[in-house]
Amino acid sequence: MSKEPGKITYIDGAKVLALLGDMITTDHISPADTFVESFPAGQYLTSHQVLVREFNSYGSRLGKHEVIMRGTFANIRIKNLMLNGVDVAQTSIFDTAIAHQEAGTPLVVFGGE
Repeated sequence: MSKEPGKITYIDGAKVLALLGDMITTDHISPADTFVESFPAGQYLTSHQVLVREFNSYGSRLGKHEVIMRGTFANIRIKNLMLNGVDVAQTSIFDTAIAHQEAGTPLVVFGGE
């Protein structure tokens, strides 16, 4: 970070990644509970030969950026209101964010009122 404040610019062409309700908390955004094997963080650990019984919790792996970024918004109780009633194949917030990053599309997340 610079000592000088950055310039504020407009975000053009952004898409909404998630529309979250009024009760969103930091526990939803950065979970500390156990991994779900089929979620991106669990898939990452499995691909690196970590046995499921050794996953432990997100909280125990806070120092591992590759795991934690895959765990962002991975709380099983989080509800992306954009998907209510949607009848199409869905992917994780992590996978969607990476696809948009690679395409150069800015993203925003809305939470609360």
